[in-house]
Formats: sequence, structure tokens, C-alpha cells
Amino acid sequence: MHIDDGKLLEVRLYDKLSELFQEIYMENELRNTYGWHASGVDHLIVINDMLIPIQTKYRASRRHENAGINNFLKSVKYISEKMNKEIWFGLWVSRIAPFTDNQDLMKTHKIECVNHYDGIDNLVDLTVKFIQSNI
Repeated sequence: MHIDDGKLLEVRLYDKLSELFQEIYMENELRNTYGWHASGVDHLIVINDMLIPIQTKYRASRRHENAGINNFLKSVKYISEKMNKEIWFGLWVSRIAPFTDNQDLMKTHKIECVNHYDGIDNLVDLTVKFIQSNI
């Protein structure tokens, strides 16, 4: 069975994060618990009363960027309200940095961007380092 690069990024990032954090959820767990409104978040780290939502994109283009970011922001807000927890910070993890206006929009919601074009493992490592340096 072939796993596409986007799914591979999700799995490798989850594996690394689950070594570091006790309470971490994947999209399907969030969707099963909170419904389809939670489906815009790929990973959710819970540390006490704080949340770190993560969305991953491994596309070589910015195709459907606006829709993906808006869906992510809506899901982050929905999950935060349902869990009654605050967002510590969130991450948009992708090969290509989002357009500047989208980066600015995400920053107003405490979402930072981690980007690296060459290699899934490098992107995973940069993401883990970013999280570790900000908690």
C-alpha cells in the first residue's frame, strides 16, 4: 500500500510528538469525539489547560490555501470552546510558507508557521524543535 507524502508527514510528526507528550490526538480521534467541525486540525497537543493545534500540508503549491487556513482556524476555535481550554499557540506546518496575508491572519489567532521544502524528516524535526523552544 502506498502512503502519500501528506499522510506520511502526519504519521511521522505524530510518532515524534507522542514520544514527548502524554496527551496528543489525531484528526480522526477529534472528529469522532467532537464531530466534523473538528476535522480541520491534524494533531492536538493538550498540556494542562492549554492546547497546541497543528495542521500539516505537504503540497508543492499553495492550492486551496485560503480554504484550508479558514477551516483550520474554525476548527481550532470550535475545539477550544468544546474543551474549554485556551490556545497556547498553534502551528501551520507546510512545505511552502503561506502567503503573507494568511500568515498575518494566523498570527492574530496565535498560529505560527513552520516551513521546509526539502524532506519530510527535516520538516518534522523543525516542527518538534519549534514546539520544544516555545513551551
